Formats: sequence, structure tokens, C-alpha cells
Amino acid sequence: MLEGETAVANRVPRLRFPVLCVLIFWVASFVVGAFDKPYFFGFLYEIASSSLVTLCFLVWWWFNRRLRFSEKFLGFALMAGEAWVVGRLSHHSINYFTLWLAGFPLVVTIVVAWLCLVKRFGISWARIGFLAVVRTGSAPGVLGNRRIGFARRGLEGPQGDRPFPGPGRQDLEPPRCPK
Repeated sequence: MLEGETAVANRVPRLRFPVLCVLIFWVASFVVGAFDKPYFFGFLYEIASSSLVTLCFLVWWWFNRRLRFSEKFLGFALMAGEAWVVGRLSHHSINYFTLWLAGFPLVVTIVVAWLCLVKRFGISWARIGFLAVVRTGSAPGVLGNRRIGFARRGLEGPQGDRPFPGPGRQDLEPPRCPK
């Protein structure tokens, strides 16, 4: 390592705790997602796991002594501001709750991975990379849910062969009940 790389690596916070939290979160998410369970229990698990990841990450972020207060504040403001922008520009069905539930764990995962890369390779432009990482990590919140196998429901008619009319599809009649 060069002198500048050593200084950068020493400024990066210790990453054992957030890496462990992210690893446990994703392993548990895939394990729980593999079980056949009622939808409500899956929803409760998602709320609990997202809450725990949020709490662990933010406690680690704010009480980390290797980051200056200005870095902590600007990083938090960037994440919160990006969530606000995504919430304003995304589909009306994606609100701040769904961004937190599905988007924040993705952003945390990408931020921790970026910090691991900065620490491992001594990247000197860590702040610009942090900005790009948070911006990239917020994009999946616009695109949809993080669960694998997520299927859109309600797109087929009662016979499963023709779609219900939607916006711009006034040529199709809604299904009628036989008399």
C-alpha cells in the first residue's frame, strides 16, 4: 500500500458489525422467503428485519468515531434526500414506507460494500463514490420489490385468458356475469 492509501484505509470505519448485519439480513431474507407462509407473516418479517437493519446501521453510522460529524450528517442527508426524491418521482404506489421497507436494505448493502472496497483497495475518492453508490442503490426502490419471484397480480381476467381493460384499453369490455 502507498502512503495515501494507508491514510484512506485508516479513515474508513471498522466494518465487521455492518457486514455481519447485512449478511445476516440477506441470508435470513432468502431463508424466510423460501418457506411457504401466509402473506401477513412474510409482511411482519419484512417489517421486523428492515427495522432491525435500519436500527443497526444508523446506530453504527452515528456512533462511529472514525467518521467526522460532517461526514455522518452529509451521508445521512444524502440517503434521506435521495429517498425523498425517489418517493416524489416514482409511481404513486411507491411511498416512503415501501422505500424504507424495500429500498433502505438495498442502499445499506451497497454502502457497506462500497466502504469495504474503499478499505480494501485504499480508494481515495470515497466521498464521490459514496454519492454514486447511494444514487445507484436508490434506483431499485423505483423499480419494485426486492423479493425474488414477485409476480404482478390482477392482470388476467377471470378465465385467465384476457386482461381487464386498463388505462388506454377502452376497446375491451369488462367481464359480465351470466344471467
